[in-house]
Amino acid sequence: MLSTLRQTDLGEVLRDLRLPLLIFFSPLDETLPWRHGREMFELAGGPTSFITLDGADHLLVNQPGDTEFVARMIDAWSRRFSDV
Repeated sequence: MLSTLRQTDLGEVLRDLRLPLLIFFSPLDETLPWRHGREMFELAGGPTSFITLDGADHLLVNQPGDTEFVARMIDAWSRRFSDV
C-alpha cells in the first residue's frame, strides 16, 4: 500500500478531482507540515474548503472535543452537497 501511495501523483489526482473536498489541518501537526494542507487546497479541482484546527494533533487526541468538532463540521459541510 505504501509503495502505491508513493507512486501516486497527489497533485494530478487533486487537479482531476471534481468532487467536493474538505481539508482539515493543524499548524501544529507534526506528522504533515502545514504547507502540505495548503498545497492540497490550492491544487484541488472541485469545490474545496479548508478548516484550520488550532492546537490539534494529527490523530485528534491532544485536545478533548476535537473529534466531536470535526464530526460536526463534516456533517454541516456535507449537507451543502447532499440532496437530502
